[in-house]
Amino acid sequence: MFKQKLGGLINFKTKNSTRFVSSLQLIIYCLSLASVISYLVLVNRTNTMGFEIAEMQLRINGLKESHRDLQSKTTELQSLPRIKEISNVQLNMVAAESFDYVSSPKSAVAVSR
Repeated sequence: MFKQKLGGLINFKTKNSTRFVSSLQLIIYCLSLASVISYLVLVNRTNTMGFEIAEMQLRINGLKESHRDLQSKTTELQSLPRIKEISNVQLNMVAAESFDYVSSPKSAVAVSR
């Protein structure tokens, strides 16, 4: 009778320990799976951001080049020879040969004190 009780106690302990081990294995498996999935999501997100950054860098370089071109065109259009050409050809303006200055009596001019 003592052997039967002792045998039942040992079987009970082995069944519980087997259940505990299988539960522990399941938990470890689930945690491993979750960590692998989170790693893949993180790597994918990082690679996607890298591509987006490279694309934006190319766009920035293109905009800088466009800005340089516009600056040079602005400088060309604001040059004095171009303005003289437009004023003579398109606006029919003539350059003044001499300048006459008008002088006024001192009493006609307002002076602030």
